[in-house]
Amino acid sequence: MIIYLEIILFCTLSIEVKVHPTVLHFFSHIPETVLDFSCIELPCLVPPLPWLSSTMGGYLLTQTDFVRTPIPAAGQQDAHIRSPPM
Repeated sequence: MIIYLEIILFCTLSIEVKVHPTVLHFFSHIPETVLDFSCIELPCLVPPLPWLSSTMGGYLLTQTDFVRTPIPAAGQQDAHIRSPPM
């Protein structure tokens, strides 16, 4: 029995990773199943992007529209988002 972990990135690149023999032995006693999860849930292999604004930074491929701010600063953040770009 050979177990491979298939990672699909950007729906075009497929990588197979051979599992360590100890892990293979552990999982050989349970029925075979397919584990499906998003690549967003994988550990980050590169440092995150620097935060350039309240809506840009952190993730490479996912846009983040939320940054935790104190309640009094919420109005200021909304005004900043609505303001025209410089």
